[in-house]
Amino acid sequence: MVLTRVIALRLRDMLRERNYVRSNALPTDQLDAACYTTYASRDPSTFIALVAIPPDDFDELLQVFDRHYIIKSGPGKHGGPPRIVHKHCVLALVLCFYANASEAKTLCELFAIPPATLARALHKVEVALADALGETPDAAIRWPTKALQAKWAAATHLREPLVEGVSAFVDGKNLRVQQPSSIDLQNAYYNGWQHCVFVTGSWNDGEMSRLLLERLADPRFIEKDMKIASDSAFPVNGRSSGRIITPLKDGDLERAPPECRLGMQAMSDSITSLRQAAEWLTFQLDQRLPVSREIPRKKFLM
Repeated sequence: MVLTRVIALRLRDMLRERNYVRSNALPTDQLDAACYTTYASRDPSTFIALVAIPPDDFDELLQVFDRHYIIKSGPGKHGGPPRIVHKHCVLALVLCFYANASEAKTLCELFAIPPATLARALHKVEVALADALGETPDAAIRWPTKALQAKWAAATHLREPLVEGVSAFVDGKNLRVQQPSSIDLQNAYYNGWQHCVFVTGSWNDGEMSRLLLERLADPRFIEKDMKIASDSAFPVNGRSSGRIITPLKDGDLERAPPECRLGMQAMSDSITSLRQAAEWLTFQLDQRLPVSREIPRKKFLM
């Protein structure tokens, strides 16, 4: 019986069939889609979970986005009416696409659009969103002022009294690579938790954080007693000595004197607690981001 099922599954995999979301299975009226119900609720928690920003911030971005996203068809215009009627739904579509790493079929269900419409909408919306973010000062990546760093450090100290001066957090990114042919390299690159092959974090994070290390070593940008918390893959020696704190690495506790181990473990747990709280408020892009040649390439510096 088990062998028969295995053979049936293999035969099914050999069949070239394509299943996707069809228009006849979606609501006829796009206003019945779940995204309109969510927008009408104005629930902050739901907004943050889906589009990564609260309702008021969403409305501010929508005002700027409205000037750049042009609907060329509809009532009184040439062509048929657009499938996505309102611009707030279009903006929510692209934000949900980036914030949640949602699959295409999930977005089709939430916004009641077929896959072809989804692909066209994302291509057009990304260009308008890039222009809108360019006009939004709060969307720019800026190095925090020393006063703001002190405010954040006070907040982290209030949460974890053992940790002082932590004003920011940094984490690496997973760069998926092709599986090496060498068994030793496979073991070095393989991530058992995510069941995939990645560039080793201790290599990639240290190489990509050079600009950050330069800022941390420059007293013009950071106070003497301020620090950044990271995972154990980031370098903590050299220019970053005393500026980046990490939880205990493998073997650190065993090499320490017995009388210091309890305090070191407590400090490590406090750093981990702060990092976890920061990670839960951020989102992961677990997908291949679409590339639009119409969006000008810009170099963003911290």
